[in-house]
This record gives sequence, C-alpha cells and structure tokens, in this order.
Amino acid sequence: TALLVISVSLYELFIGELKVPDWMLVRNLNELKANFSFVIIPLMSVKFLQKLLQGENALDTLYYGIGVALATLALAAFNYVSEKEKMDELAIHPEEEETRAQDL
Repeated sequence: TALLVISVSLYELFIGELKVPDWMLVRNLNELKANFSFVIIPLMSVKFLQKLLQGENALDTLYYGIGVALATLALAAFNYVSEKEKMDELAIHPEEEETRAQDL
C-alpha cells in the first residue's frame, strides 16, 4: 500500500493530476519524503532482525544496529522538522489548508 501511495504521489507531483482520495494526496516533495520514510524504517528494522537472528558476528551486528538506529533517528528528525514547518506555515496562512481534491 505504501509503495502504491508513493508511486501515485510521484505521478501527481511530476506528471499530472489524478482523482484519488485525500489520504493519498501529496502536496509537495517533503510529504512524499515523509511517506517514503514510513516505508524505509520498517524495512530497516526487519533487515536488522534478520541479521540479529543469523548471529554470525556480534560486533558486526552491533555496528549494523547502530547504523539502523542512526538512520531511523535521522528520518524521524526529518519528519518532525517537516511537520513542524508545515504547522507553522498553516498558522501563518490558514486559508491554504484546502486540498486539491476539494478543487476537483
């Protein structure tokens, strides 16, 4: 489902408009990045669990886990900052809250 939303969003951003539900609308590239990060984080978690269950080298697993944690924190920080900027923008321009679906 997430990959479908991302592909529809890419189509809407770069090619043309589609009639889709509001929850599938992406208004800018930052929202698309946030949606993509919601796919990446669980994928990294599953890959880490696979590596953990293989149990080959403890030090490599530790480094892999640290890398996954840092990437997850970076994506979470990006999402937090993007959401905060979006809320600040809506506070300044509340009339821009309408979606494109309402315009269709």
